[in-house]
Amino acid sequence: MRQTAQYPPGLAQCTSNSPYVGFEGQLTEFEHDVSGTVRIVDDCTFEVSGFTYDGQGPDVYWWGGPSTDYSDIRSEGFRIVPEQVTRGYDGETVTFTLESGLTWDDVPVISLWCEDFAADFGHVELQQVNEDPPAEDEEPVAESPVEAPVPAPAPAEE
Repeated sequence: MRQTAQYPPGLAQCTSNSPYVGFEGQLTEFEHDVSGTVRIVDDCTFEVSGFTYDGQGPDVYWWGGPSTDYSDIRSEGFRIVPEQVTRGYDGETVTFTLESGLTWDDVPVISLWCEDFAADFGHVELQQVNEDPPAEDEEPVAESPVEAPVPAPAPAEE
């Protein structure tokens, strides 16, 4: 089953300029049978394919954190998707939209987080997959082909 969270009102579309677009990584499996592959779709959307979660957490949201360290997520983490995760999933593909105003640069780690118990049910650390595009006023640098040196002929024997 495929579900898609809608873009927030007023957000007609989302660009794909972030160097994180195209990243794929596995959720860790800490609690409540959480697993799946997270993929950054565009600058404001991520998809979790093969998403499993038993749905038993009381107050569960997608959070962002500064690192995979539990204490960092607990002290500096924040909701990245406004909607609560209220049910279980069994191998589904689900798409989520970032909270308005957030970028992937703000979210080095995505965690399925229980706010009531300050519990990390599973997380993934994002990695850049694309280089930053050149600035608008910069010309891309073309690489010149490099030719292999030609060996000098052997001296004639007398």
